[in-house]
Amino acid sequence: MIMRGPGCSEVAPHKGGTLLLRLAFLLAFVVASWGYYFRLDRYPPHLDFDSATLGIFVNNLTFHGKIDYFFDESPSQQDRYRMFWGAYFLAPAIALSGVQRLADIPPSGVGMLLKAVTLLCGLSGCLCAAAISRRTRGFGLTEALFVVGFASTLPPLLLYLRTAVPHFLFSFLAFWFSLYLLVRFLESRTFFWSVALATVLAIYALVPYVPLMVLPLAALWLCCRRHLLRTVLTTRASYVAVLLSVGLALGVQYAVAVQYGGSWEVWRSKASHFLASRSQHAVSTQDLNPAVVIKKLEFLIHQHFWFQRDDLGDPSRDDSVWTLPQPHLVWLLLLPLLGVGIWTTIRTRDPAGDVFLAVLTCSYLVALTVSSPEGRYLITAVPCYAYFLCVGVERVVRGSVVRVLGLAAILVLSAVNSFVLVQGEYERSMLLAWKPMAGMPQTLELIQNQYGKTLGTTQTLYLSWPGLTYPSWLYLQMLGNMQVMTFEPSEAGSALESGARAFAVADAANDGARKAWAQNGFQQVARVRDDATGRELFLLAQQTAQ
Repeated sequence: MIMRGPGCSEVAPHKGGTLLLRLAFLLAFVVASWGYYFRLDRYPPHLDFDSATLGIFVNNLTFHGKIDYFFDESPSQQDRYRMFWGAYFLAPAIALSGVQRLADIPPSGVGMLLKAVTLLCGLSGCLCAAAISRRTRGFGLTEALFVVGFASTLPPLLLYLRTAVPHFLFSFLAFWFSLYLLVRFLESRTFFWSVALATVLAIYALVPYVPLMVLPLAALWLCCRRHLLRTVLTTRASYVAVLLSVGLALGVQYAVAVQYGGSWEVWRSKASHFLASRSQHAVSTQDLNPAVVIKKLEFLIHQHFWFQRDDLGDPSRDDSVWTLPQPHLVWLLLLPLLGVGIWTTIRTRDPAGDVFLAVLTCSYLVALTVSSPEGRYLITAVPCYAYFLCVGVERVVRGSVVRVLGLAAILVLSAVNSFVLVQGEYERSMLLAWKPMAGMPQTLELIQNQYGKTLGTTQTLYLSWPGLTYPSWLYLQMLGNMQVMTFEPSEAGSALESGARAFAVADAANDGARKAWAQNGFQQVARVRDDATGRELFLLAQQTAQ
């Protein structure tokens, strides 16, 4: 477990000291991993538009057997975009629907499913990066855990881990898993590893993200640095892998499109509409001029180092949920060590560090030219920071005991700094944005438990929610399996005529709203509190409905 860097003379501590050293580091690792388990049920309580859309279509596949249960018929432009988004991400929605069926997760629990999958993909991706470091550089368990722990504490990854964005973190996992398999293939050049790599790449191609563009560049880099380009190009396993990857991706895509997307032509039309509206913000050759590159460099610095919010990214979306409003001081103080690690790798021409150097260089190159340095496109670079920081510590600190204690101290300090930042202005802004949706999960669960509203395939729930906007409506439909019919107070009569019991929600502080609902035949039946925001709501039921 003790690292022995090149050129270092190590003297292992006695047995008791080794045990204490290991326990100290493991404790630091647990602290660094707090993002995977701390207050996941309530913080941060934000759900991205696209994540809510994914949750809706997962529920649709599970309980309705198709992806366009509502959006296919809606005249709203935003709703139509949701339908195109769902078609593009049909394959992962099917996979998540399978998990939902197996685990018997109700519609209202799909949000926690998205969070769980996000965390699992993030942790697995970090483990793949750590496995590469162990295999190529000979890192021990201490250094491998440091790569996982430190990457998980950095805001560029941490803020994505703690929000339900499985589509982003799936890309992160597929990227690093593909790199791990690529390293194994370059080592052995055997048929087994080529098939494994082709399979993962085919799955990745079902949900392509910008980091997928970095993989061939990194592969070319590694082949050239290891003088294997000619060998790989003349190896039959390489061509089998390419054909298998393309064939498998197209075959799965065609099968799921025919089974769940109506037909290949219908699905392809929807996916093409999505690509036409989104790809211009992800990849473009029109911005290749010095002025734009300078702005992109500034954006990159804000996204991964200085953490200052700006308006330099995609103007069609707000990414404040994944950016901090102030710098991470510990991370800034560690940048010189990071530089030492990068310089050491370059100067020594260390083949072990080539994987991480290739990823970091090619990622930045793509981001600053044909793409954008937005956080979701560059989360794949975060494990590189952890690796080079570990190399920097190895270079500067000679004693094994001091080195391990230093790595442990870095994990704890970085985690504490991140914890302070996300608990401050960032959390307050997230809670403010969440407040219109606060109390929805508890309300739907209460209605289901007390009134038998299971939100199945035929049952409609009539519910009036205060201050309903499109984001809160979208989230409500995700929790309610697209079977929540919303109405305004003036429409209470039509809800009564539907023959189903109607419910209304009013803020506890708004006594006037409660009185207005009482005049429409609604009686208070329960009180709901959202612990994250402190918002208190009253649930009212229409008593005269049959």
